[in-house]
Amino acid sequence: MLENIENSIFYFFNHTLSNPVCDAIIGFFMKIPGQFVLVFAMALVFFAGKKHLKVTALILLFAFTVARYCYKAVKIFVHRPRPFHDLNDVNLVMGSKDGFSFPSGHATTSFCIATVIAMRYPKLSYPAFILATLVALSRPYIGVHYPSDILVGSLIGVFVGYFVTKEANKSLGE
Repeated sequence: MLENIENSIFYFFNHTLSNPVCDAIIGFFMKIPGQFVLVFAMALVFFAGKKHLKVTALILLFAFTVARYCYKAVKIFVHRPRPFHDLNDVNLVMGSKDGFSFPSGHATTSFCIATVIAMRYPKLSYPAFILATLVALSRPYIGVHYPSDILVGSLIGVFVGYFVTKEANKSLGE
């Protein structure tokens, strides 16, 4: 029964919402947590004038790295195939993806980043989590993740972001 519910939710995002305008927007959200965040954070570490901003950038880099190792370790143990391998009629918007489905790395890293930003700059909480949610929801839309992949990935990201930031703040006396 849970599998049927998950497949129905997957098809809602993958088929019902599918249109050319959303395809273009989703292409943008797919790229957000990756290289752009790392380049931006590295630039802040080296060029930002404010100590709080530099520390936030270092926390982001460390949390992002920990989150990536966490989701990759889970993928190795779970080996869940991607939806387009198991389901019929998957609308694969951005082409085939290699690797395993569970958990979503994009959901993990985007929610990790959102959590760090929210803890360091509370006024940015809503925009950070809205953006993270859009990134996560792009994954079933393009046909590469099930809803449970993004749910668990999001939880891992929040967990890693929270504990890395909490420990960094504690050790820095902030």
